[in-house]
Amino acid sequence: DSAETSGTDKSAPFATITNAIAKAEADDTVMLLKGTHKITSNIAVNKAIIVCGEGRNDEVIIDGQSQGYDIKVSVGGALLHSFSFINMFKGSSSGAIELAGVSVVSNLVARNNNVGGARFPIYATKGLVTHCWVTNNTAAQTGCYVSGTAILENCYFAAEDEINTEILNSINSTTVGNFDKD
Repeated sequence: DSAETSGTDKSAPFATITNAIAKAEADDTVMLLKGTHKITSNIAVNKAIIVCGEGRNDEVIIDGQSQGYDIKVSVGGALLHSFSFINMFKGSSSGAIELAGVSVVSNLVARNNNVGGARFPIYATKGLVTHCWVTNNTAAQTGCYVSGTAILENCYFAAEDEINTEILNSINSTTVGNFDKD
């Protein structure tokens, strides 16, 4: 698992998710192997790539280790799916995962995140958040923030969380088919 490996197959994976994303080109897929990936820096998805888990979303875990790291998608055309993100700690006004580009976040689990002064574990101003599970998070508001042209659909929020959708400066945000356990 050295940073110099090609990352072209399971026998020679990149050492970090950040390194794999940096080496990826538009339309590439960054496949996260089953297991827990302890990150040591923010993850920035700034190109139209796919970042996905190789198994179910509970088999592939990105662990922020409560160190202040986050995941930010700042470009259109990216897809993040089939993994969990846990122990993210964020002290700013956004969230543990921020969708600021017209991209898709699908089949993710947001759990055990303490986003401190941040508003939400998932924060979207553009793009689509779909089929995600949000549970057991600590934040000023613990559901999902949706504004701008973002769409939140078919997501599940456990009892300790709630669906928090705010529409700021826009009437274009949409929420459909979401389920709140309460």
